Amino acid sequence: MFSIGIIGVGNIGGTLAHTLLDEDTFNIRLYDICPQIAEGKAKDLYQSAIVSGKNCPKITSVISLKDLSPCDVIVITAGQSRRPGMDRRDLLAENKAIITSIAKELTDSQAIIIVVTNPVDLMSFYCHQTLDSTQQRVIGMSGVLDSARFCAHTAQALSLSPGNIQGYVIGAHNTHMVPLTSSLRIGGMPPSPAQLECLHSYDVVKCTQNGGTEIVNLLKTSSAFYGPTEAIKKMILSIACDQKLVLPCSVKLNGEYGAQNLFCGVPVILGSHGAEQILEYPLSDEERIQWHHSIESIKKDLSSL
Repeated sequence: MFSIGIIGVGNIGGTLAHTLLDEDTFNIRLYDICPQIAEGKAKDLYQSAIVSGKNCPKITSVISLKDLSPCDVIVITAGQSRRPGMDRRDLLAENKAIITSIAKELTDSQAIIIVVTNPVDLMSFYCHQTLDSTQQRVIGMSGVLDSARFCAHTAQALSLSPGNIQGYVIGAHNTHMVPLTSSLRIGGMPPSPAQLECLHSYDVVKCTQNGGTEIVNLLKTSSAFYGPTEAIKKMILSIACDQKLVLPCSVKLNGEYGAQNLFCGVPVILGSHGAEQILEYPLSDEERIQWHHSIESIKKDLSSL
């Protein structure tokens, strides 16, 4: 049975566990800094599965991070989340301490690690650094969600169903992310000049870059969690079922896209071994400039610590 460990069972962790109940072949283990919360949510989730008539997977709480070592995938959601007026970078120092302390407890694990804690590119870097792991093993959740926002805003601007839209976002998971207009496909076709003008008027790129901040400002006390949860689940299924989906994720770059020794969002083939291959898409001249600014924003944050 495929085993998933979730570290931090707040809005994202708890919602993720709930959505994973649909996959009755998963063994789910919950850990939280407050053991009673993990235990309470495990019991509640198990009972909710019975109410809905699901074939109940094994869902338990654990009191030690080392109890997650046998898991196939470990999702780290622990850390402080954004509040109105905060940038993801405002979480840097505090969440770095949390991530590194967690990673130190997982050194015996061979699990694929999905980092969700923000700022995710930097937290993935520090998790990888602490674990001294392979390039494939630590993956940050960013681009799947950002790309969904890109497609959603594109669909709204063009008054189309989001199911007709395919597009990718690469770069840092901050306001310097790079929605690839050159990658957009509408019903399998590149957007027409009229559609591109409409997207420009709607300012789809800026709306995508500010998508997370907009939700934080509306929710007041938390950041988004339904969208991130579905993005994580999509990543987990691609790994667990070896689907080899092409998904934009934050992974370590060793020269790809001209970047070295940092984590940043790029399209990867996600399979049973983790980030199995990085795909280098051709970028327009404008997108290359945006990519450079995105990389520089990550380097600046890394140097600040």
